Amino acid sequence: MYSYRADNFDSVSQYSLYPDNMSQMGDDESTIAYNPCGTDHHPGGPVDICVVGHISPSDENVQLLENHFHCRLHFSERGLEYRDSPDMVFYMNDFTTTEFNYFYADGKRIMGPGVIKYHIKTNTQISYPKPNRPKYGYTLHKLRICVKTLNKGETRQAVDYVHFMGGSAKRSYAINDILITKAARGTDYRLAISVGGTIVAPSWLKACWAQRDNLSFDPMNKDFLNEHSVPCFSGLRIFLYGFKEEDAQAMISKIEQYEGSVAETYNEATHAVFIDNKVNFSTLPFMEDGAYNNDIAHVTAEWFWTSISVKCCAHEEAYSAIHRPLTQGIIPSTSRKRVAPMTTKISISEVKKNNSKSSLDGAFNNSNSSVLSDKMFSEEDLTNPIPAPPKHDKRFLVCKELLETEENYCKCLETMENEFKKALEDQIACGNELISKSEVSQIFSKVHALLMVHSSILSKLRAYIYHWKSDHLIGKIWADASRDLQKAYCPYINSYDTASDVLKQCIASNEKFQVFLKCVESRPEMKRNTLKDLLIRPVQRLPSVILLLKQILAKTEKSNPDVPFLEQALIMMDKVVSASNESRRVTEGFTKTLEICNDIEGLPPDVIASSRLFHSTLECQLVGAFGNFWHKYKKQTIKFFLFNDLFISAKVRSHCHPQNLNSSFAAGSTLSRQFSFASLKKPSSKPYRFINFLLFPKIREVLHYSDDQCSGIYILKMRLQLSDEFIVLKPLNDTVPHTNPSSFFNQVCQLITQSSREMRVEEINAHDLDQLYQCNPDETTIIRKAIQHVSAAAAVGNQSNKRHSNIRRALSNVSFNLQSSLQRFSSKATLSTIH
Repeated sequence: MYSYRADNFDSVSQYSLYPDNMSQMGDDESTIAYNPCGTDHHPGGPVDICVVGHISPSDENVQLLENHFHCRLHFSERGLEYRDSPDMVFYMNDFTTTEFNYFYADGKRIMGPGVIKYHIKTNTQISYPKPNRPKYGYTLHKLRICVKTLNKGETRQAVDYVHFMGGSAKRSYAINDILITKAARGTDYRLAISVGGTIVAPSWLKACWAQRDNLSFDPMNKDFLNEHSVPCFSGLRIFLYGFKEEDAQAMISKIEQYEGSVAETYNEATHAVFIDNKVNFSTLPFMEDGAYNNDIAHVTAEWFWTSISVKCCAHEEAYSAIHRPLTQGIIPSTSRKRVAPMTTKISISEVKKNNSKSSLDGAFNNSNSSVLSDKMFSEEDLTNPIPAPPKHDKRFLVCKELLETEENYCKCLETMENEFKKALEDQIACGNELISKSEVSQIFSKVHALLMVHSSILSKLRAYIYHWKSDHLIGKIWADASRDLQKAYCPYINSYDTASDVLKQCIASNEKFQVFLKCVESRPEMKRNTLKDLLIRPVQRLPSVILLLKQILAKTEKSNPDVPFLEQALIMMDKVVSASNESRRVTEGFTKTLEICNDIEGLPPDVIASSRLFHSTLECQLVGAFGNFWHKYKKQTIKFFLFNDLFISAKVRSHCHPQNLNSSFAAGSTLSRQFSFASLKKPSSKPYRFINFLLFPKIREVLHYSDDQCSGIYILKMRLQLSDEFIVLKPLNDTVPHTNPSSFFNQVCQLITQSSREMRVEEINAHDLDQLYQCNPDETTIIRKAIQHVSAAAAVGNQSNKRHSNIRRALSNVSFNLQSSLQRFSSKATLSTIH
């Protein structure tokens, strides 16, 4: 035999999760203050321990019991011969055997290897379990645990686990306890939530038991607790009413995700969720005999999303959907003895009856008015009634409507500023970032300026409307604020698309942010508006102000001094709207210009300018060219980009065009030998390669040729360097959807006319070419060859269409015959298996 010294474990004890100064175990309802073993400390001599099972005498724990704790050991396969020994302690490695169950039922003292390991690690005197309290180890030492919402068998098992691991099991929850529950409801659950207690699922206890031999295991580790937390809808049956199909499906998905269940009917639910707290209870179609179940929590959608956000079941009373009348029949009594079982359902008729009959009826019936205070009686004189308020004119009513809409609008801006922007910034400051600071700025940065301007307008409107005079200058308020409005609205209108896109992206990619939005949007004061609805309100505000100002002007007499200010305000508001729209148009145009320039390889940097606006584009095939520059691009696909002051041409890369069999046959060509499916892969380079750009003064003429055999040919003459050149173009609008060629070239001529000189598209035909040939035969020959090429390709295309029809018909017949053959083959194969 060998011995262990306590100081051999000093280096291990520092890793214990228990206090270092602990000298001995106390009575925590699962252990008894038993005197330590050893002749020096126990006058009765060594403790008798029966080692049950196939445990070798050389086992480490057995050696520790004998040599370190000086116990007298008895080895037995089943231990039955020691069952009548009152002071015997049974040592077992396994708490699931028949022998363990027998001795546990018989009330014996049983301990496991965890007890020995713990006392060796902490260098403390050993304590032995008291009768009927088996102890495997000290994994849950000094933890008080309350077990709720489990059935009888599960509760018994959970309590055993707690005792086996040195914990203390409690009937009721108290502060600093651990609550084990399967359902996110009940008095103990609510108390634990209110005091910030620890709430875990039963899986936590089983996971602790699985770690019972790990002395370094911490059952209160934050990540471990989060892993076994109780989902916010666990054990709840939720009934949804009044939601749109899309919203209901999203909520059902969340219910299932957080381990709740959807109640198909109202009466089987634990929680009934409504859109808001304006529920007309008497009109709900699912009530039985006009009665609701008082055991069901009637909550708003805000409760639903708040529960997900805070990761626990939110307090139902804070989000009640029904304002219950303050009558004795509805308010539950604090004494359970006074509440009969049938009072859980309250009749609507009883509610109305209780509300209609005053509690003062008895006093009046007794003719004892002295019990009432003098303040309850009327003091005014009926002979001198208070005059009714004066009847205001129509101008005042429209002005009042303007004030009301301005108040609502300012509330929307304040909601975006405080309930969304500030709340998100506070989350970021606390380290709980829902979306990034940059995303918050992109969505809300332009709202503050609007709020400042409209708050000033609102205060002036209130001063005028609350102290109304017909000559108040309502129009002057808006006219004076026009400059500030333009400064605030132009940036907002410009950034609206960006804000909307960022919001949409955050909602799609960030579930926490989505839950945050739902929590805020489901509040009653939001009136079912979403953040997306609030963001678009500034876009709609100024046009509505203009309409109201027009109505005020129509209701104002011409002699009123406010008339010129109203007229000026209308002009200024129109200018603000126009400036905002123009600013948005310029921004969108520049954004489009940047996108186009980014797609063109080799584009000179000086082409990119904020004043350059994109108009349209057209894709053509260059079928003829005159001059040295354009000749090398013959028979290639060219794309033209039309801007407000220049004309950019770029070559379309071959990999950017999908292979189109119809267009190939129509052109009288076939697939090349070099064609590969690798060409269908996503290109790594830009789709266009820069050719050149032309300022409008460089364009000489735009001609359109058409005859009986060929139409849609455009000839573009230009000045390049020191020579004149022209190109013959065949638009590809038949195979590639683009701008109408006629509209495109007419727009080119219109922009040239606006910028330099008058120009229009000239129509020519074969007769005009004959006349041109006499003056310039070389140019005319090139044009005629291009026209002949297009005409021949069109003719071949018509013939190929017929060929395609025949081929498709033949392929259909082959497919039908093959299918018939396969069916016959399948039938014969089937018959061959029948005996």
